[in-house]
Amino acid sequence: MSSVNGKENQLVNQLKFWFNRDGMILYLGQNSCSELTKEIADLPWNCVFTSLRKDDLADMFAKVEGRLPINIISADAPREKLMNRSDLSIIRLNGVGINENKLSIKQMAQRNHMLSWLSYLVGNGFNHLIIIGYDASNEEEIPSSDMYTILNKLPKDSVRFFGIPEEKLIDEDLPQVLIEDRIAQSYDMALGDILLKSAKIEELDEIVYERKETDKIIYANGKSVYMPKDWTNECSKFAYVLNEEDVNGTVIYGREQRAEAFYQFLKKSATEWPQWYGYNKKHDFHVKREYEDLLYTMVKAQLGDIHIEGGHVDREKSILLCGHPGSSKSITLGAIALRVFLEWKHPIVYIKNADLTFSQNSSTYKRLSAMLQKLEAAGSEEQKVLLIWDCSSYNPTYRAEELYNNLVNDGRKVVLLSSAYEQPQDFYNTCEKQAKIDIPRTGKLFKIIQVFEQSN
Repeated sequence: MSSVNGKENQLVNQLKFWFNRDGMILYLGQNSCSELTKEIADLPWNCVFTSLRKDDLADMFAKVEGRLPINIISADAPREKLMNRSDLSIIRLNGVGINENKLSIKQMAQRNHMLSWLSYLVGNGFNHLIIIGYDASNEEEIPSSDMYTILNKLPKDSVRFFGIPEEKLIDEDLPQVLIEDRIAQSYDMALGDILLKSAKIEELDEIVYERKETDKIIYANGKSVYMPKDWTNECSKFAYVLNEEDVNGTVIYGREQRAEAFYQFLKKSATEWPQWYGYNKKHDFHVKREYEDLLYTMVKAQLGDIHIEGGHVDREKSILLCGHPGSSKSITLGAIALRVFLEWKHPIVYIKNADLTFSQNSSTYKRLSAMLQKLEAAGSEEQKVLLIWDCSSYNPTYRAEELYNNLVNDGRKVVLLSSAYEQPQDFYNTCEKQAKIDIPRTGKLFKIIQVFEQSN
């Protein structure tokens, strides 16, 4: 049980961080009518699920300027478009309006199908579910067994219950079981009371509901930023900015699809672009190399996030990952990119082309520098952008040095991480590596390969 007595502001700060960074989903149970206050309804929810049948429920959420609540009563709705703060989807699991008859078998099947969308929406590990007013004793409520079937698949610590006194947390009840499974935490205070007692919720970033479909979500200084398409248009042929859609846009289901996805992860990560779904903890195709943590530490030190006591990382130099062909440099660079992305501090630009040149007067360099300048403006003055150039080849490595020096001389706040087959002169911070796999992880690797072989 998590107590908020005397810690309301700390809890609100956490909620603030989540609303600015993640997707937030609200579940309204049968006892939520008295708990649903204006302070709760006005928060920038991405989606609402409810067992309530109230006709005017959507009106509670319509008082925020620029937001249009939409009642979803059919399982035919495209789940990919549910997480929209401007067109707020309210998933009406039991339908809308008074219904004196019990749900038919088909209606219950549709309800459970709509409830299963939570696995998709929260299951990627970057969204959170807030539950208020859940009452399993009410015959109109979604049964605990149906709720548990869906919620027990969610990531650890992704669910929060509010308004449940500790003495009402009973063994075998849904909240207590999810707490024991480390999926949920529970607070005895009602969410509306917590918000009323703290003014800090007003510090939430201004929500821009006019986001265009072409905008991508990136992160800077712990805040989500909508990145217009025109920021990257001129660099789209050789570079892209890692964004929320890249990281969470692919969900894999089933044995055969998982086997094919693993094969594509190995194949395309080395020859094309990183396959970000493979690094997702839910799929976890990535086999961590023993040198990854060292490289990550070097990158974090260059970004200014950590200080290495007695370390030898020269912040005036870029970082070069050296290793022979086939030593997993590309997959490791992707892993570093995602680890930094998930900290929501620094925008990340990824380039995978060994033949590019970035002389200061070239159009390629000018376009890249202009894009980096826009990304810098999305954060604070001290914030740096992580630029990763997967350029392994036998060509001279001075091009990466030239790019880094040009960017720094032009005032760009950037950390450059690149790759090479051979260690060059001493103008880089180098991380040499061999193709070794952590022994504890080989069992998982062989298991995945075995699955792939069996499916073919």
